[in-house]
Amino acid sequence: MKSPTEWLRKLTALNPAANRRLGSGKERLAPHKPLLLLCVLELVEQDRLRGTRMTLTPDLALRFQSFWRIVVSRWTTKPELRMPFHHLSTQGFWRPLTADQKLSNHRSLTESVEIDPSFMAALQTAEFRRQARAVLITGYFPPLEQIALRTLTNLEDEEAELAANAVKKEAREYARHTARGARFRIQVVSSYLFTCALTGYRLTTISSASIVDAAHIHEYRDSKNDDPRNGLALSKNAHWMFDEGLWSMTDDLNVIVAKKAFTDSSPDGFSLRNFHGRPLFLPSDCSLRPDTKCIAWHRQNRFQR
Repeated sequence: MKSPTEWLRKLTALNPAANRRLGSGKERLAPHKPLLLLCVLELVEQDRLRGTRMTLTPDLALRFQSFWRIVVSRWTTKPELRMPFHHLSTQGFWRPLTADQKLSNHRSLTESVEIDPSFMAALQTAEFRRQARAVLITGYFPPLEQIALRTLTNLEDEEAELAANAVKKEAREYARHTARGARFRIQVVSSYLFTCALTGYRLTTISSASIVDAAHIHEYRDSKNDDPRNGLALSKNAHWMFDEGLWSMTDDLNVIVAKKAFTDSSPDGFSLRNFHGRPLFLPSDCSLRPDTKCIAWHRQNRFQR
């Protein structure tokens, strides 16, 4: 059984792969392992990970890919969740298991992991999570990404703050915007259970997480509002049609369609017109449902009457 201090020491020695062509500093370090561990810290904090078994799920994939947006301009390869999910086992954080619960010897076979009980115990304390975030963010990411990750994880850390102050104001605001967008996507898509609010269609995979986007109701460039109540989980087509003002919603969250604003046809009979008057598919938590002020803005400024 390792102590929390020993686990923090392990976090300083993840030995990520390095791409020397990206420079000699932290920008050369592969972000996969520290990003997945940041996701694990978040899952525990939100009480979404109980016990010591962790499985590849759309929720985990969504979080990993949302964090990945912060590093994508530097590390341009496709995010592969299975890599750190399997390879962090080599450093003792967990045991990789196949679908039939046998020890896995390759990332393509790893479907779940059994987290070390003492690591899981350490994760239960807020102070350990704060220290772990500080170690991961300051140890494996260049300054600009540190700012975004601090914003995304609500980390208040003096060392990270010093690094943030060295970055130009414009870059800092861009990084914070990126982090806010990632947080907004996680909150909205997960609260709608990866389901399109208009159609009720749901499709999730490990590689691409979900077919739905997190759409702003009152557009962000005008509102600067990333509250989840200013969001809807929408499939790609539904999102585009919403932004175009081809449909909106009433205050009691029924669909209204701008029937005179478009023509459409489909071999299977699908038509946006058929959704007029239907209720939206909404989160069970009423506090996460659309804000009437945001709805009113969309009807007045986007909906094509």
